[in-house]
Amino acid sequence: MAAGPEQPELLPGLVRATLKQSQAKARATRERKAAEAETAAVLPVARVLVDVPLAHLDRPFDFSVPAAMADDAVPGVRVKVRFAGKETDGFLVERAETSEHTGTLLPLRRVVSAEPVLSAEVAALSAAVAERYAGSRADVLRLAVPPRHEAWAGPLTGAANGLLTGMTGSFVVPGVMYLQGLGLSRDQLVQAMGITFTASTLALGLALRGNALLSLEQVQMSTAA
Repeated sequence: MAAGPEQPELLPGLVRATLKQSQAKARATRERKAAEAETAAVLPVARVLVDVPLAHLDRPFDFSVPAAMADDAVPGVRVKVRFAGKETDGFLVERAETSEHTGTLLPLRRVVSAEPVLSAEVAALSAAVAERYAGSRADVLRLAVPPRHEAWAGPLTGAANGLLTGMTGSFVVPGVMYLQGLGLSRDQLVQAMGITFTASTLALGLALRGNALLSLEQVQMSTAA
């Protein structure tokens, strides 16, 4: 008689170990899904401003808060949600008891970081700026709230860019790659590169002038060129 999965003790050693691992993984998956399905007992609704630069979607959308995320899902944190068929970034702007949505709410996928990065003041200001200049809050917040690593990567990249500019006269590395990594739109990237190149040129010129390596005649000739 062949041994089935319900009788692992009758299987050979290697097969038995593999079967136990598979059963353990399946059990863990079921427990994780059950935990995700269980909604937070208090303020079970999360209102999320999704990072989608479309004017007709420029409003918070409601998602359910899994019980496992109840403590970390506070207003101001970055979250991942499933929106329009794909995983999308967003900011949790409010927790609520109920939702006006009559259907089943999709759960938050995860809390990116438990540290709030969007204050109520910045959220209100971004809404005012977006309304004043006919933009979307997602575009404004993308510039107003830096990504997680920008706080330390920005100064480090600036220092490296300044050092390499002083050594080579080139402003491209690593500044342009850093700007590309911020996920800016084409127009924003062009504007940021223009500001970077202008500031780098002025800083290099002042440094050369301060060390008597650039004469006034050379400045005039360079400007005319």
